[in-house]
Amino acid sequence: MNIDWGDDEKDDPPLEYVSDGFKGISILTRVVEVKSFWDLWNAPPSEVSYEWRYKVKNLTDENRDISVTYQLVGKDADVLASSVASKLAEPGETIEFEETGQLDYQSALRVTGSSWSIANRVAP
Repeated sequence: MNIDWGDDEKDDPPLEYVSDGFKGISILTRVVEVKSFWDLWNAPPSEVSYEWRYKVKNLTDENRDISVTYQLVGKDADVLASSVASKLAEPGETIEFEETGQLDYQSALRVTGSSWSIANRVAP
């Protein structure tokens, strides 16, 4: 996998992709108290927790503020969940983003893939 740079940064990219990954962590279902016959028709909500990681190296001689967006997408490329993380990278430094997110179980069943986007700028 590589970072898809625009024409202005393609020949001398400021960052280098190192690795990425994601995994499901747990499913939590809330316990509901049944007080009447009609409560039996209300399914308790469940939530899926997931973790994503992205590692990138700063190739410049300047501090860079790096922001990564991770998205879980459905079959029609609709975004089902999104998470953003930012970090400062010193010159030559490799940094790793490790974030967690949650998604309701019914939406998790519709996940068919994921996508990444990355932004960077010179840090003040």
